[in-house]
Amino acid sequence: MTRRRGHALPEEVPFTLAESRRRPGGLAVIAAALAAVGVSMILDGNALGWLLAVFFGAATLVLAAMTLHPPQLQVTEEGLTAGSLFSRPVEMRWHHIDEFVTIRLPYRGGTMVGVRYSEDGTRELPAPAGGSRSTALSHSLTGADAALPATSGLGADTDDLVALLNRLLAERRTAG
Repeated sequence: MTRRRGHALPEEVPFTLAESRRRPGGLAVIAAALAAVGVSMILDGNALGWLLAVFFGAATLVLAAMTLHPPQLQVTEEGLTAGSLFSRPVEMRWHHIDEFVTIRLPYRGGTMVGVRYSEDGTRELPAPAGGSRSTALSHSLTGADAALPATSGLGADTDDLVALLNRLLAERRTAG
């Protein structure tokens, strides 16, 4: 299984895309330094130091955990699995999926990979994916039934990733 980081998308299955560890690692170092400043302020008798120490101490822990367990997307012959530190892995089989779409987020120009479920797939998927109110709300807001978690930091252009996933989906349909 190939592991790719950066902008080049693999052409063959199986592969795993993982978010870079640099960004959360660098932010963890900065947060740790600011927590240390807070501890120094506490030792000097400044009560504001507690705010810095607690906030940036907690941020250091979360960012360190994100560095050790970055968000990733695994694509196999059977389907795909997407997950991150704060979400349980989401597994989808190719036959659950009708198509992938690019979701344009209204803030900061962000994008995500959206998933539209097939009719058969919607009935087979467990809640909340299987026809729940959250799926209906997601579809009304974005045009997709769901979104793959943590795809914005995988180092690949979202439109290119959507095109690749749709190509792989089409290949699996013709093969099966």
